[in-house]
Amino acid sequence: MHKELAHFLASMNQQKQHHIGYCGDNVAEILQTLEKDFSPLADVFFVSKDMEINGAIGLDIDDEEKTAEVWGPFSTSEEVALQLWKKLKETYESTLNTLYFFINKENQQGIRFAQNIGAHHQGNHFILEASKNHYEQKAIDFKPQYTDSFSELHEAAFPNTYHSAKEIISKLDDLNRLLILTDQHNIKGYVYIEALPEYGEGNIEFITVSPQYRRQGIGTQLTQSALASLFQFEEIASVTLCVSATNDSALSLYQAAGFSLKHELMLFTYQF
Repeated sequence: MHKELAHFLASMNQQKQHHIGYCGDNVAEILQTLEKDFSPLADVFFVSKDMEINGAIGLDIDDEEKTAEVWGPFSTSEEVALQLWKKLKETYESTLNTLYFFINKENQQGIRFAQNIGAHHQGNHFILEASKNHYEQKAIDFKPQYTDSFSELHEAAFPNTYHSAKEIISKLDDLNRLLILTDQHNIKGYVYIEALPEYGEGNIEFITVSPQYRRQGIGTQLTQSALASLFQFEEIASVTLCVSATNDSALSLYQAAGFSLKHELMLFTYQF
């Protein structure tokens, strides 16, 4: 079931008209995620079959927050999508509070689905991509003496985010790196990256510049340092990141550093 579902999700998500932002398009990566994060699979993924899978919708659940990111719905049939939604809603309306949908702007069927069930549009986001090239690395790896400075900057820039400063530091290794630019005892800015060479992918998860050092090119230096670090892996051919469509300054920064637009996604929330 895991392998069949992974192939179905990948084949659907490779098409912009069915694309969902929370799900990847690499079979091996999706399979590993299903086995690791969607357990038991039958409890969190609702699947329709007619000889072969013809529809699916799943939940990546945060039990503590009582929220979930929705993988889907994936189906060429709007009727099948609504049938799967009915099962999902009946199962989780008493245990979850909020669902998040991240739907490609070209996925008109998905957008109609979100509107029909009463989900609320919360804004658009751009998925940007940079291809392998030569990038200059000026940032250095994080050092323990900058823990306080990093923690203060991270918590101010990203309050209540999915990774605290302490969690980021605990994850650091050869694949997960925190790169910083410093001014004596303080951090001018930082970028946290995660490399997934086995899937040929790299991600920029967090990047920010301290307010007193903005408009000095620090953001571009950090972005290019991140790209230089990630492209050290031969397997990684491209790097992606997500930015709000209304964040003009960030968009300009990333485009100047070598990123181009890959997807525009629409964020919807649904309250039970």
